[in-house]
Amino acid sequence: MTDFTNQAAVEAAFLAIAAEKPHLSQMLSEPLVRAFSSTIAQMGMSFNYRVDRADQERYLMSAANRSTVLAKAEDRQYTPAKAIPSSGILAVTDINKAYGGIPSGIELLSDDSVLYYTDEAATFDVDGAAAIAVKQMEKIELSYTVDIKKPFFEVTIPAEHSPRIVKILVYVDMGSGLELWRYAKRLRNVNSGDKAYDEFYNSADEFGIRFGTDIVGIIPTNGAAIKLEIFLSDGETTLISGEDLKPTDGLQFSDIEFSVTSAIVGGSAQEDTESIRINSLYYEAFDEQYVWNDDYQFFLKRNMPLATWVNFWGEKHQELIAGAYNKDHINKIYISAYEPNNASIEADVIVLTGELPNLNREYIYVTPTEHTFTVTISGIAMRNQKLIDAKNTIHTWLIKTYGKDSRSRKGQPFKRDIYEGLRKLKVFDKEFEVDVSISGKVIADNLSQFIFLDEAATLAAITVSYT
Repeated sequence: MTDFTNQAAVEAAFLAIAAEKPHLSQMLSEPLVRAFSSTIAQMGMSFNYRVDRADQERYLMSAANRSTVLAKAEDRQYTPAKAIPSSGILAVTDINKAYGGIPSGIELLSDDSVLYYTDEAATFDVDGAAAIAVKQMEKIELSYTVDIKKPFFEVTIPAEHSPRIVKILVYVDMGSGLELWRYAKRLRNVNSGDKAYDEFYNSADEFGIRFGTDIVGIIPTNGAAIKLEIFLSDGETTLISGEDLKPTDGLQFSDIEFSVTSAIVGGSAQEDTESIRINSLYYEAFDEQYVWNDDYQFFLKRNMPLATWVNFWGEKHQELIAGAYNKDHINKIYISAYEPNNASIEADVIVLTGELPNLNREYIYVTPTEHTFTVTISGIAMRNQKLIDAKNTIHTWLIKTYGKDSRSRKGQPFKRDIYEGLRKLKVFDKEFEVDVSISGKVIADNLSQFIFLDEAATLAAITVSYT
């Protein structure tokens, strides 16, 4: 068996074949044949590598091409998590007090030509003022026509929009005007007369809509008009407070002022390729039907990707917290979570868990109690480091690792992890000791305690010097 990863072995195999040919056997020692054998060996090794690489694309865990990962995720009917827009609060002022209020869905434009969208209506007070929520997103509309009535009729959205899609609304006109149809994952629990659709994501990076079969969901009739309202966002963006926004429809709202009072921050991009790979492997068992083995953390993290802390427990641990048995704890699941800039997190959790068909289980949200710890660090910096830069580098790393709003935050802080992180920063001189101590609360007494870094106290406790 020839080892096609070894050039000498491939050359030897080629020469062995050449030795069996009468017209070549006498020329094996010729430089030209030797050069030719070397070329053939390199071609064989390259071909072997390409075949081996192509074989690796057969498996989701070893696939390198995004299109392959997406195709295998689609086999499992997994759709990537959509982009999440940044959000904030606007102060709205009716200068002439000519309006009683404004509707939702007003498109606004920043000075940097970034579009924003009001997600709720507002009623003005006696002074002509109101506060409304706003998100960094815009709305586009796409129209399609059903050319042939057939089961599982599909329409796809151009790939240029896919990374920015926040949500999709589907309207269908089968002769009686446009009607909003409902989204039903995999067309589950859909009857023959239900106006429902499913979403999919293909290997060409396109979101798509798939309709039913007249057995599960209605097939749109021949000639039916389909309108998609698609909301797009740039993901993680920032607009500081005090900035003014202008309506894109300046004629209608020319005498209304929109000013940012709570910075428009947050947001996240569409799920990346590595996350799609891992989650689609898990998805066949999870499938958004049940929380297998009580893995509520995966469920909530997938549906609330901006949450930086999630915890949950059942009746057994709740009885330990309460200190006594109580029949009211039976079949209860307690959930506590934190998401930056989300005042409605309790309602979001209740809505999400309410969609789980877990029969007689009841979900209770527990507001987390916040506790902090302080990391004290002192050491001798290398001479090529500016002291203020070194201090800020350490502080930034600690915030990313243990900060309240960090999506990559770790749980309990350990000195060994902090020392290892400081070593990688290459800030301190190797010839001197670095002292690290941790004060404050680092271990939770109960499951609703959210523990994170005290950023201000830690910044004051970092000492970096040259001597």
